[in-house]
Amino acid sequence: MTRLFGWLSLALVCALPALPARAQDPTPSAAEQRWNSLSEADKERLRALHRELSALPESEQRELRARYERFRALPPAQRSELRDTYQAFRKLPAAERSTIREAFTRYRGFSRERKAEVRKSFRELLRMSPTERQEFLQKLERWRKLSPEQKQRLRERVRARQ
Repeated sequence: MTRLFGWLSLALVCALPALPARAQDPTPSAAEQRWNSLSEADKERLRALHRELSALPESEQRELRARYERFRALPPAQRSELRDTYQAFRKLPAAERSTIREAFTRYRGFSRERKAEVRKSFRELLRMSPTERQEFLQKLERWRKLSPEQKQRLRERVRARQ
């Protein structure tokens, strides 16, 4: 359920515009104009999403609203970057999306210090040339295929060199 909750919140953030409260103004709001410009298929998709969100427990709905408000409070450039990242994620094959979700779930369980280490390593990975990055990823893949005993032996050899 938490996975659904996370993805529904991200879908809500990406799919819906800000819905300003309508005062006594008889002119259509931007949200109404946008709604009226949607195709029937898009309207039905949003209605289905609304039904799913309405079916969630009130506590989860409050959490979604809080996430949405945090998203809306971000600078426009950061909101745009998040939308682009989400769209790129949606285009990935299902197996890759699943791998990313699993990694992110593990990351959430890390201590603050471990998260900082991972972010630092990721930044270093981004700074590598494509060739260096490819070599690193190949070594990482070989590492993942090692047994725990083989990994331990390698760690000991590296420590002995230091």
